[in-house]
Amino acid sequence: NRRLLERLQSAYLDMVHALASALDARDRTTREHTGRVCHLAEAIARELGWSEERLPELWLGCVLHDIGKIGVPDTILQKPGPLTAEEYELMKTHTVQGARMVESIPYLKPAMPYILHHHEQYDGGGYPHGLRGEAIPEAARLLAVVDTFDAIISDRPYRKGRSVAVALAEIQAFSGTQFDPRIVDAFMRAWADGSIDRRWIADEAAPAAQLAPEFRIPLG
Repeated sequence: NRRLLERLQSAYLDMVHALASALDARDRTTREHTGRVCHLAEAIARELGWSEERLPELWLGCVLHDIGKIGVPDTILQKPGPLTAEEYELMKTHTVQGARMVESIPYLKPAMPYILHHHEQYDGGGYPHGLRGEAIPEAARLLAVVDTFDAIISDRPYRKGRSVAVALAEIQAFSGTQFDPRIVDAFMRAWADGSIDRRWIADEAAPAAQLAPEFRIPLG
């Protein structure tokens, strides 16, 4: 039974890596973004006192959080200018599309809050459901901070990345509106105390699958 369980875990991890690779093939920046998000999220989770048992779930959610972008047309993903209102509405569907991709796979269900709710905002102004405050799963509130931080510092088809100083200032400026203040405070502490390896920020990140190769994500 133990051997069978290990084989099943290995098969599921292979599935996760295949999904992540499929998205990487659509958008090269996704691999770099995912790797940095995984590292940043783990640092904040530890600052918040998350148990070791929750970290595999965190890794899974971070790797798969943008998986719904597989269903977004390349003309939108790679557009070199601002999206139109109609294009933006299509882009926003990646949260729901991603959730639908994993909802019927028990092993991947822990990633659902990350995938579906990482664009919700603390004041209720986000999507897809306009959740507010602690009605947003903590996992998604955490991911929202690091996902936005990395988006600000990263080059995108439509603009160059901005400085870390600008990104930190924006995260703090939107604490209590876009972001959970408790998560922002944990992020700033992790940044200040060296828990975040800044080489992951300055350099191209390693593939997400290499960040936590020993993680054992519990089966549902």
